[in-house]
Amino acid sequence: MNLADTPTRIILTAIDLINEGGTESITTRAIAERAGVNSAAVNYHFGSREKLIGRVLRMTMSHLFEDFDMILSEISLNPGERFYFLLDYMIEGISRYPGLTRSYMFDESMSGIIRKEFLEKLEMVLLRLAREFPLEHSGMKLNMGQAVLSSLSTVMLPEFFTVLTGEDLSSPKARQAFLLPLVNRIPGIQIEMTSSLAVRIEAIRSRAFKPE
Repeated sequence: MNLADTPTRIILTAIDLINEGGTESITTRAIAERAGVNSAAVNYHFGSREKLIGRVLRMTMSHLFEDFDMILSEISLNPGERFYFLLDYMIEGISRYPGLTRSYMFDESMSGIIRKEFLEKLEMVLLRLAREFPLEHSGMKLNMGQAVLSSLSTVMLPEFFTVLTGEDLSSPKARQAFLLPLVNRIPGIQIEMTSSLAVRIEAIRSRAFKPE
């Protein structure tokens, strides 16, 4: 991206502001001041504050699910390992972008449209994974959905994760201690975190969290 490009600066600024304080805290004036542009430029390029927010949330959500697709397509991991890493990646992403994640799930200014899109995409991910197990698909999808819900509900409040683990979300060791028992309770999945698996996961993570 050309950082000198006005629409790009506005989008990147909006991402930062949403991540810091959610969509409700964003004003056209705050975006313009931080981006170093005239307030009229926001409406000129995006139509309105609401349209800009919608564009930012959909764009970042699209990037998130592109990374999910990369994980699901990783042939060096078996289906259970892919699901484990999907949750690990999701938790690490929440620790990096907490405001964006909360906006996908709880933003009311978008009338629930973004949340609906997020949940629909997540359901497709779970269905794709469930089909790779011999257990009946709907049962596996439910088990995986419960694990996702448990992960999301625990880490949406980072302090709660610290209470449970004694560490923060940025610690791979703490995420592993939390996720392995959770995932291994699902029928049909049994993961042992070997050094080989850790190396493979780290190689995938380096591609997913690549610098822009």
